[in-house]
Parts: sequence; structure tokens; C-alpha cells
Amino acid sequence: MKRLLSLFTLIYCLNVVPSSAHTLFSGGRSSYHIVVAADASTTERYAAKELQNWLQQVGGVKLAVVDERKGIRGKRILVGFGNEVKKLVQTARPKADDQGFVYGNVGGDIYIYGGKEIGTLYGVYTFLENEMGCRWYTKDFSIAPRKKRYEFTKLYDKEEPAFQSRDLYYFDAFDADWTLRNKTCGRRNSKKTEFGKIQVPSEAFWSTHTFNKLCKPELYFKSHPEYFSQRNGKRTTDQLCLSNKNVLQICIKSIKEVMTQYPYFLIYSVTQNDNQNPCQCKECKKLVKKYGGESGAMIWFVNQVAAAVEKDFPNKYIGTFAYQYTRSAPQGIKPRQNVVIRLCSIECCFSHSIRNCRQNTAFLDDLKAWNRISPHLYIWDYVTTFQQYLLPFPNIKVLQSNLQTFRAHNAIGVMEEGSYDVPGGDFAELKAYLLAKLLWNPDVDADAIIDEFINAYYGKAAPQMKEYLALVNGLVTKDTHLKCMTTIYHGRSTYTDVFINRALAILTRAEKAAESSTVRDRVQLQKMVPAYMQCRVMTKEAVKAGNYKLIQTVASKNKIDRFAEGGSLKDPKAFYEMMNKVKK
Repeated sequence: MKRLLSLFTLIYCLNVVPSSAHTLFSGGRSSYHIVVAADASTTERYAAKELQNWLQQVGGVKLAVVDERKGIRGKRILVGFGNEVKKLVQTARPKADDQGFVYGNVGGDIYIYGGKEIGTLYGVYTFLENEMGCRWYTKDFSIAPRKKRYEFTKLYDKEEPAFQSRDLYYFDAFDADWTLRNKTCGRRNSKKTEFGKIQVPSEAFWSTHTFNKLCKPELYFKSHPEYFSQRNGKRTTDQLCLSNKNVLQICIKSIKEVMTQYPYFLIYSVTQNDNQNPCQCKECKKLVKKYGGESGAMIWFVNQVAAAVEKDFPNKYIGTFAYQYTRSAPQGIKPRQNVVIRLCSIECCFSHSIRNCRQNTAFLDDLKAWNRISPHLYIWDYVTTFQQYLLPFPNIKVLQSNLQTFRAHNAIGVMEEGSYDVPGGDFAELKAYLLAKLLWNPDVDADAIIDEFINAYYGKAAPQMKEYLALVNGLVTKDTHLKCMTTIYHGRSTYTDVFINRALAILTRAEKAAESSTVRDRVQLQKMVPAYMQCRVMTKEAVKAGNYKLIQTVASKNKIDRFAEGGSLKDPKAFYEMMNKVKK
């Protein structure tokens, strides 16, 4: 009987505590070292430092970072593809600019490697997410859950981003730490470290609407009005005359100067100005007719610029818009191999998915047409209303579907433009975090990410915040078509008084449920949205309820100086003046 009990005990132990388990840390102690490759890049040395930092926060133990040339044996986390990793995995070194990564283990040794420029760092952050539970929800709110012990038997994860460029225009996404940790890109971001500067990888276009930057009206219009667009028989500076040979040479010279001065970009922009007034001169009209539309004349011009720079800049691209009057694909001409088309979704309905809304049929047709002829396609997408940031924009349920559509049509990059110049707006923090995850992998469980974020960020107020999000999502019917320039006045059939009052009631309960002033501040940042709506359409009620004062207080605390896209105090000042008059 004793022998039988001993056998059962042995079997139980083998199943519960596998003999092959390895302990990374336990009780604030570890026998591991973090080992970097002898030829580790700036980014890889920083990756080792970040791994050391976050493991210390989680496990209460600071692992030493050492060079592989010291010959450390035994318990190791190998960061970067060095000689020691090569011996373990028996595979080729990744390309330096490869953003993908692999992490795993051979026995007790853990390895994390990817491209030297950024892939290894992405691997470290994903290891910390998957294995340690670390999260970087906003630039000011991260989680490193404390663990007494971490054991592993088999580790393995291999990932590549769905899009080479993942450009996210939200306020938090302009923070370099947040950007790196959530694996997004952005032309504005670089990180200074003790090891040197890390340039966040980007498909950045250098600039937007560049015609007047490349061929400057202040230099040429007076002496050469023929360089600029002819409209109704008169020359204007709205656009360039694409058929003019001198304009072509000026643009080639200007873009080469930009490419020399700013060598770290991959794509350089030769794009129309932000209006709908292309040149109507005789020669430009011929090009439009020959190539099936204004986009044909544009590709004809841009192709020549791209051909002229190719020899001196063989690994760079010229980018141009498919936007407004150039959005439809041309006929009889294709973009050159070193041209990137940036297709803009500005006319779309954003409350329904691109592939399932009659108002998006034309854009979807254009997406398919450009996909057929473009060697490289990049999407400029919109995820807020720029006329009133403080307006519910119920698009969270279609973000995943739209990104899957872009991937299916071979987009190499996506820019998601939200409320980028100020914090707050309609669930801006949640949407930025969710979009970061979807840009890396459009097939993740979006609902789980939303639920996890709300629970962590809003704490005891999470049930009310989920109730409010459901209320916002419920605004969408088959006839609800919200655009990126929608205002409360355009959408009164959607943004009703009943909705505003219900939203305020839910968020007032959320304020009361908040367990700390920090969580209460987060709730109030979101409460600004229905409070602002009430101020706009039910002004007397808003003043009486204190919502005008709420907006002033929260805007001041968060340094919000505008309620719409733009760079001035004009909108808040006008709003406050209006409300003061009502108050009096």
C-alpha cells in the first residue's frame, strides 16, 4: 500500500512540478545574467537595459548586463543575435532593419533577437508583455505586476508586423517610450539613451501637401506665374502646372536637397496642396485625358521625379497622394517601382466598416484599383472628427475590420490620424492603445484588449465606463454615417438630448465609483465629451449642472487649448465667451 501511495505521489509531482522547469527568479533572487552580443547595436544595448529595468519591477531582482565575450555560462537571457544565440538556434542572422523578432529557450537559456535596428527591442517588450504581464497603456500609466516567482519550461514566440509602417497620430503616440513599447512608428519620435539615439522606424513622408514647398510661390509666382495652376484663365498658387518642364526640374532639385538634408526618411513627399484646384491649362488637360483623370497627370509627373532621384538615392521612395481629386486610379500608366501611393479615406463613413457600407463603395473600388497597379500602397486613415474632438465617434467596432481590409489589399503602411494635438477626446487613450495592437496584428482579440484596458485604466469605475462605451456604440444604426468632419449640428438625429443626458448620468456615477483622484481625473477627461455636447445644444442646462465649469477645469488641468484640429486658442475662447454670456 505504501509503495502504491509513493507511486501516486511521484506521478502527481511529475505532473504538477515538471522536472524540466527553470526558475528565472524567486523571492527576489536570480542566478541569471542578461547577455548582449559583442557587436550589439545601440538599440540592442538599450533593449537589455529595458529588460533589466522591467524584470526588476516585476521580480524585485536586478540582473547584471554583461557582454557575451566575458564567457558567461549557465543561466542566461541572450539579447540580440550574437555568437551565443547563433550556437543555440542554428539559423541565419536577421536583416538589420527586420522589425520582426523571435524569443524562446534552449534548456535554461532564454534568447530574444530580431533586426539590430529595432526588432530585438520589440522582442524584449513582447517578452515582457506575454511572460511578465507588463503593459504600457498610456504614456503616463504602465503596469508591471509583482511576481514572487517565475518559472518556465518551453518559451517560443515569433512575430512579424502586419504593416511595415504603423504610424499613429494620437497625443500619447507622440511619446517615444510609448511608441517603442507598443511597437508603432512615427516620424516625430526618437529616443535619446545612454547608449546613443534610437530613431523609431518610420515610413515617414517627410511632409504633406508639398507642392508649394518644392516650388515656392514667393520665389517664382511673380516672375513665372506659368509654373502654377491655371484656373478659369488665371494663374493661381493653388497647385503646380504639372506639364511645365521647368516645374519638374525645380521639384527634382528641391526634393534631392531634402533627401540629402534628411537622409533618415524612407519616403519623400511630392504631393498636391490641400485644395481641389488642379491646373486646367491646355497641356495639363491633355495629360488628364490621356491617363484617365487627374491622378494620371500626377503619376506622370511623380514618376519623372522618381526616375531622376533613383540613381543617387537607390533605396529611397517618392510618395504622392491619392486624395480628393486624385483618389481614383489612372488608366494607361502605373507608378514606378520607387513610388509609394498614399491613399486617403477622407470621404468615407467611419461608423461602418469600409467593406460593408454603401457610402464606402467608391473608396473600396479605388483601393482595389490602386492595389492592382501600385508597387507600394500606404493608407492615410481617419479615426476622429476633426471639427469637434469632444464628440462621441463610435468607430471602435470597425477599426479591426478596416485594418484587415487594408492588409488584404497589400498596404505596406497605415497612418491612423486621431486627436493628435491635445489629450482627451472620445476614448482617445483606449483607441490609441487598441490601434497600436491592431496595427501590429489585425487578428488580435480586440474585445479582450478593450476590456482589459478599461478594467486597468478606470479601476472601480470600469463597469460604468463600459456602460458608457456601449451607449456610444449604440449610436450606430444602418443609417448612421459619421464622417471625419462631422459636428454635433450635422448629427443631431444621432447626438440627441436623450443620449447626452444618459451619457452624463452614467459618467457621473463613474466619478462617484472612482477609487482615487487619478481615476476620477480620467473619468472626467471622458466626461468632457457629453458635457461639451450639452454646452453646445442645451446651454442653460449645462451651466446649471456645472458642466461649463467642468470643461474649464479639466481643460486647464490637462493643458487642452483647442477642441478641434488647429493650432490656436480660438475655439476654446469662443466657447467660453459663449457660455459666459449664457451664464450672465
